[in-house]
Amino acid sequence: MPSRLTQEAVGKAVALAVECGCDLQKLPLADLQAIHASFDAAFRSCLGLTEVLALHDVLGGAAPRHVKRALQNARERAAALRSPEPIATR
Repeated sequence: MPSRLTQEAVGKAVALAVECGCDLQKLPLADLQAIHASFDAAFRSCLGLTEVLALHDVLGGAAPRHVKRALQNARERAAALRSPEPIATR
């Protein structure tokens, strides 16, 4: 399914959840499939925090591997600032 169609379908599902006053995960499958036939029972498994963060796997994004790398870089810079030795440039 093209990305633009996926975004449109998910946007409609989010709007329906807001209208119904429930979480996206709580929408009945029949309501989701009325929006687009490609919604299936597996859709809900894509809505967990880990799965959503993994979708943001771009430089500077919130994917766990990028956050781990940024934390490690920050720790290294903090340690270098506390060190009496000059900071090496990269």
